[in-house]
Amino acid sequence: MAVSAVNTQLVTNTITTITDNAATSSVVDATEVFTITPTKADQRVAIIIENGPTHGTISYSIAAGGYWAAGAALTGTVSQATSRAIVLEGAKYKAAAGTIAITFTPASGKRLFTDHALVVQVIQLP
Repeated sequence: MAVSAVNTQLVTNTITTITDNAATSSVVDATEVFTITPTKADQRVAIIIENGPTHGTISYSIAAGGYWAAGAALTGTVSQATSRAIVLEGAKYKAAAGTIAITFTPASGKRLFTDHALVVQVIQLP
C-alpha cells in the first residue's frame, strides 16, 4: 500500500495547521510507503513520525536519492508512544522522479493503521 503525503507549507509569523498523513495498511506485518513530493526550490522538508501508545516499535527506511549527494538509505525506529522528527535534504533523498520515499514496517504481528495508528506530518520550511 502507499500513501501520497500532503505537505504543510509554513509561513513565517503565521500559525499553520499541520496535515496528518495516516497509515492505511490494516494487514498484519505489511509495510507501507509514504511518498513525499517537495515543492520548494531547496527541497528541504521536516518529517514528524508519530507512533501510537501501544503495540511496539515501528521501523522506517528513507530511500537514498538519485542525485550526486545521495548516500545510503537512512534507517531507524520509533518506539511506541513516541514522536520523532527529522529534516531531510532533497539532494540526499530525492529520487529522479522528484519524490522522497519512506517505507514503514510495523512491529511483528501488528498493523500500521489499526495497531500503531501511524501518522506522518510533512512540513516544508519557509
